Amino acid sequence: MSASEHRPGVRLEEDVLPGRVIVAVMAATVVVFGAGVIWAGVETRRHRDPEPATPAVEAQREIGLVPQSQFATDRNRDRLHDAAARRLESWDWVDRGKGIVRMPIRDAMDFYIAEQAK
Repeated sequence: MSASEHRPGVRLEEDVLPGRVIVAVMAATVVVFGAGVIWAGVETRRHRDPEPATPAVEAQREIGLVPQSQFATDRNRDRLHDAAARRLESWDWVDRGKGIVRMPIRDAMDFYIAEQAK
């Protein structure tokens, strides 16, 4: 049964979408989006630095427990790698007053394994 059979004199309207309004809203959206993209491109070019900035903490060797040479923008990567390898393979005082030494990594692993075996 349709609605007109239940209630005489009541008619259903056809669904009509306002096509021109929808097209106008879509066109305005595209124009606003395009203007935003152009503005962002202009602002990006205007504020671009000629050279990338170097971080202020670059001069510090370590921040906390993290060696900063891993993150350095230095082009002497081989030199940094060799220096880190030498530190892993050498003995040195970390804190002479407290009796803390740095030992070669191989010796440290052997020492740890021997301690765990006891």
